[in-house]
Amino acid sequence: MYITPGHSSRGAGLLKLLNPFFVHVFLDATRRV
Repeated sequence: MYITPGHSSRGAGLLKLLNPFFVHVFLDATRRV
C-alpha cells in the first residue's frame, strides 16, 4: 500500500503508522499459506 505526495498529510501520517503493522500481518499470512 503506497501513498502519493498529493494525499492529505493526515492520511499520510496514519498510513505511515499503520504500514509496519500491515507489512507484519501480510508476511505472517503469506508464511501460513
